[in-house]
Amino acid sequence: MSVVSYKKRTQEEVEAIVKEVEDGHSNADICNKYGVSETALYRILLKHRGLGFADQQRSSSDKKKVNRLEKKIKEQEQEIKLLRAALKKF
Repeated sequence: MSVVSYKKRTQEEVEAIVKEVEDGHSNADICNKYGVSETALYRILLKHRGLGFADQQRSSSDKKKVNRLEKKIKEQEQEIKLLRAALKKF
């Protein structure tokens, strides 16, 4: 099968590709079966799994928030240790 542009795919083909990925088929097998490049497969998945650019940015900001909160938790755990140690002295 020759490689067909992602934009020329029918909605049914795109849905079938996404379903096969979700079912656990390998990317290489899917690319060969439907004649898409790995880049096109990635674009299909980004668009049709709801992972557009805005979602990627949101995910990045979520990671930053998580890292900030984890750092804050570590600081509070250290503070608790110090306070417990101080209480033992009294």
